[in-house]
Amino acid sequence: MSALPLLEAPTITRPQRPFQRPGVSPRRKSVARPVARPRALPKQHVRALEIFTERALLFCGVAIATFMVSSLVGHVMVEKSRRDGIAALARVREASRAENLLQEHVYALANDQAVQAWAFQHGFVAPEDSIRIASEKTLVARR
Repeated sequence: MSALPLLEAPTITRPQRPFQRPGVSPRRKSVARPVARPRALPKQHVRALEIFTERALLFCGVAIATFMVSSLVGHVMVEKSRRDGIAALARVREASRAENLLQEHVYALANDQAVQAWAFQHGFVAPEDSIRIASEKTLVARR
């Protein structure tokens, strides 16, 4: 024998895994993570946040009130203009009736027969009736 120990290839053994079904991932141990706790805001920031919230709510209230009032005013104005239109149409109808009546009166007065009857009643004579045809010739001038 020799003085050198027998050299053999070292064998490395791996730790055995437990049996695992195919397609299933192995279980992992859950590790608790530290939870970050919310820090308390300083009093200045809390007060500023309260002021901002109050003003935002006030703005929303004013905007909603303005919208409602303007909407109501708009509806009132539309209703008023509708009523004014109806009244204008009624006035137009009445004016056309009066105009038709006046046209009938004017036609009755401007009719030839009506004018002749009025003239006869008041003693007027038409120029054609006043011309008399002379039976003799009248000499107006001689040279």
